[in-house]
Amino acid sequence: MDISVKEIHAILAIQEEGNLTRAAQRLYISQPALSMTLKKIEQDLGVKLFSRRNNRLEPTYAGKRFIEAGNNILKICRDVENEIDDQRQGSAGRSKVVIGMPFNLISYIFPRLFTICREKYPWLKLIPMEGSTRELESMLLSGVLDLALVPAFIERQELFHVLELFSEKLVLSVPKDHPINRTAYAKPGSNRLYIDFRQLDRQPFIASAPGQNVRLASDTAFKKAGITPKNIFVTKNVQAKITVAGAGLGCALFPEHYLKFSTQQDGANYYYIEEAFDPGWKVCTIYKKGAYFSDGCRQCTEILTDIFRE
Repeated sequence: MDISVKEIHAILAIQEEGNLTRAAQRLYISQPALSMTLKKIEQDLGVKLFSRRNNRLEPTYAGKRFIEAGNNILKICRDVENEIDDQRQGSAGRSKVVIGMPFNLISYIFPRLFTICREKYPWLKLIPMEGSTRELESMLLSGVLDLALVPAFIERQELFHVLELFSEKLVLSVPKDHPINRTAYAKPGSNRLYIDFRQLDRQPFIASAPGQNVRLASDTAFKKAGITPKNIFVTKNVQAKITVAGAGLGCALFPEHYLKFSTQQDGANYYYIEEAFDPGWKVCTIYKKGAYFSDGCRQCTEILTDIFRE
């Protein structure tokens, strides 16, 4: 059997997408070319790697064994590459870290990480990749990523080393003309006023898309407070959520640090909610247990810690 790393990536993409067309798009190749690659590998092995079920390609037993072995091979390749990179650190542009982030974080965190890293460690090359937390977990396990920056909603936490970078409160955006503003109150030691948002039951809210971590945190707060929001606008972009809510179209819940990187509008006030309802928000770096943690990964984590400490 003569299988290349490129072909392993092809099989893993098919498994993750469950569809040849989407897998080909992800790999930046044509669908016929990917079909030929799959056919060649199956002919070499003498077995089918995928079967179609409910309009989705699912791995057969042989496919699952191939995917398991492929993940192990990619992990070994990444570990060896990273360890060798550490040995030759200082040779221009030779060390690299492939780091993944959700798109709401990558838009403002990666440029800062890249700029600081270039100044402090000019030999280190950063390669960003974008995906949902679930997708980034899969890419870490398959050896595509070295490191990921994610909110602490980790599905398979037992498989990763998790380093918490920071934790904070959720912030409630309220239109300035809403009557609830008159009930805001101060608490000792807090630089922001509080609102009892149980009064916002059935009120208009700007919501994050289902499945997003900000949506999970918001829904947890709503459940704890026993209220049901009236979602008048749903977006995948947290900054768009803040901007739309800030214009006074409705209320919104989101992690506080997003206010630092978003253009705040004049149509809203911003409050904390009571700790009894606030699930909090944590951001972590994660990497696969058993994987080699390179100097580059350590340096990236230190820079990210400093960024969030600000």
